[in-house]
Amino acid sequence: MRQAECLNLPSPTILDQETGFCQDDSPFIEAATTHLTNSMNDMGSEVSKTLESIMNSDADLQNLLNTIRNSVAGLKEN
Repeated sequence: MRQAECLNLPSPTILDQETGFCQDDSPFIEAATTHLTNSMNDMGSEVSKTLESIMNSDADLQNLLNTIRNSVAGLKEN
């Protein structure tokens, strides 16, 4: 305890054997997952056709990936 204070470390955690070590309050993966099927169906066939066209063209797919990479790089800079 004294070493933690000297080094400005957070105080130690006392674990209770009855309640477990660490409760995980994060949402379940299933709750955080977005199902795209319904979203795609709601958008209509025009969006589906556009995405299918992009996926079937190497040049268009490469352009899409480059756009995404550049956007992510821009986000990291901010």
